[in-house]
Amino acid sequence: MQVSSSSSAEDIQTIKTLERKLKHLESEKKLNLERIDELEFQLEETESKLKDLEASSSKNDGFELERLQLELKNALTDKELVETKLNKQIDSIRKLRNHAVEEFEAKLKEKDNQVSALEEELLALREKMDDDDDDIFDEVGLDGNLIAKATKDELEYKIQSLTEEIESMRATTESEQVEELKKQLAESERMRG
Repeated sequence: MQVSSSSSAEDIQTIKTLERKLKHLESEKKLNLERIDELEFQLEETESKLKDLEASSSKNDGFELERLQLELKNALTDKELVETKLNKQIDSIRKLRNHAVEEFEAKLKEKDNQVSALEEELLALREKMDDDDDDIFDEVGLDGNLIAKATKDELEYKIQSLTEEIESMRATTESEQVEELKKQLAESERMRG
């Protein structure tokens, strides 16, 4: 069973999408924090003006302070809601990224197991060919039946075929897609840090 490279490409695409979402959410958070800073600054200015005008305080000034305090309270509530939403989304993205990493590692392990099984089969075939004399292929096969020289050629072909399959699987494992995914995972981990 071979692991398709399309699933690795899907993993890469999923991670890229998750990283874009994370950047977007961080941008939203930054904008909201800037708005809160602006509102806090306005509140400080208003409080300063109120102190200056306390001697001649009027209803309008009191209403303005209350309006700004209410606006600040609303902004802080909005900030908390946005932070909660962002934290939930970031946690969700991290879970998805972790799932993608675990799935990718499982696929790599499965491919390594496949390569190991093929290598064991190849080794067994080579040992069988090395252990047997050339004339045994003219007399008795592995299953005890008489076999011809053609069977020896089939075994040699199977050894060659297994060797090529192992090399192909290793080449896929060491492909640029794997390296690119590792880079993206490292970048994602750096951003998470």
